[in-house]
Amino acid sequence: MRITPEKIEIATSDMRILIGTNESGVHGAGIARYAADHWGLEYGVGFGPSGICFGHTNKNWIIQTLPLSEINHYVQRYIDWCQITSFKHYVTKIGCGLAGYSVPDIAPMFERCVRYTNMWLPQDFLDFYEGKYIEPIKVKDQGIIGRRFA
Repeated sequence: MRITPEKIEIATSDMRILIGTNESGVHGAGIARYAADHWGLEYGVGFGPSGICFGHTNKNWIIQTLPLSEINHYVQRYIDWCQITSFKHYVTKIGCGLAGYSVPDIAPMFERCVRYTNMWLPQDFLDFYEGKYIEPIKVKDQGIIGRRFA
């Protein structure tokens, strides 16, 4: 199984890492900020390839979270682009961080990627597809403290 590492430590020119961004391409926080500082994600790129990244819009021009239907539109465009390139595509849990969505909200958008040999998916997405995903328990301002049991 092709699994995106939780922490990508080595990035190479033959890979593209999916990064959650906003339509204005202001990468001020989260993985987008890291990607801008280390992986060549250019400011002003809200959607599309940049450096060894692919900016994926989760928030609008004024940094408000997009509805799932709009995120899904961008996801499908991204997947179509992946199929015409020779890169290794590392899908991250876009939308599950600063945008505030959960794995059950986002994972179904990427399910068709399981059959593509040039795409890696987060373990949580694969667990979701297999009915094994356990949602983290979150306490406001304390992060994840445990997992619910099925």
